[in-house]
Amino acid sequence: MRRTCSGPADEKRQLAGFHQPGKKTKLRRMKMFRILLLLLLGTVTCAFGKPESGKKFTISAVQFSVKEDLYRSEKRFYHHVEAIIRREVEQNRPDMIVFPEYTSVFLSLIPYYETIAAAESLEEGINRLHKEYPGVTSVGSIFLNDTGVFRRMDRIWGSLADDWDLFIAAGTAFVPEEDGSGKVELRNRLFLYGPEGGLEYTQDKVYLTEFETEVVGVGSGSLDEARLVDLRGLPFAFTICRDTFFEVWEDRFEDAYVWLDLKANGTKYDEDQARNFETALPERIASSPVPFGITVCLTGSFLDLFWEGESSIMRNTGDDVEVIEKSERPDIQDILRISIPFGAN
Repeated sequence: MRRTCSGPADEKRQLAGFHQPGKKTKLRRMKMFRILLLLLLGTVTCAFGKPESGKKFTISAVQFSVKEDLYRSEKRFYHHVEAIIRREVEQNRPDMIVFPEYTSVFLSLIPYYETIAAAESLEEGINRLHKEYPGVTSVGSIFLNDTGVFRRMDRIWGSLADDWDLFIAAGTAFVPEEDGSGKVELRNRLFLYGPEGGLEYTQDKVYLTEFETEVVGVGSGSLDEARLVDLRGLPFAFTICRDTFFEVWEDRFEDAYVWLDLKANGTKYDEDQARNFETALPERIASSPVPFGITVCLTGSFLDLFWEGESSIMRNTGDDVEVIEKSERPDIQDILRISIPFGAN
């Protein structure tokens, strides 16, 4: 069954056990103070509804670097990500923070961390696990048996979105999905949380890689279920890595204002890969009226798996697609930022 909502934020925080009280209260007080001040100055005529002319929507795109130790425990991962978000909020006050594909995938391996960390490859790790846990017969079996994946996503990402009053695109996770016949199959699913901590939107990857189908056993999502998401009056589109190479998305997302592509490029980012990237989101944007596009990539390694990619922010001028900002290197953690004015195009 597709999961489209989450429980109360207070319940999630109790489950997490990481919550530091008071952060959101302070943020809300600061926000209310600013609104009241503007009202007194006569510069705001309405506190609700679509943003007025001159307003901006700020996005921080995290080129996120993974490593085995980051997934030692849920608490370890939470505090690492929370530190990134805290710095961004304090320094740049974004409305939204975006993490790349696979950011949340390896959270399912936390119960097996000690065994996996002793291995040198994914295959060796699965063989070691099978000796200790006979139910682990393949990579995919770990994710199929992870019935707590949705609660974990809420505990971590829902709580962070609520605490910091943000939209958070939490990358993707491999989740079990039951079809109409009762068969359970994995999906590579994007999760978007809202400022109140609720799950605002999910989307499944449609065009899968060989690693996903042959090694993990992920099944394709439905193109028909992907839709635009309204965030404070701006329509956002999302695609997941390989999906963006297919022009079928152009008609579906032609009314988007911002198109976000979450990538985990599992090969060395060389000149050939750079040219390959140009046929993904830049080509989709060039062939559509969408004003802005953001590609955000995973970097780092997990056992013998590794990822590299150049994150970028681009604008469609009508005549060309210009890169406004790009990551310093394709193999490091980096953060790109843009404040998009409403009605820019």
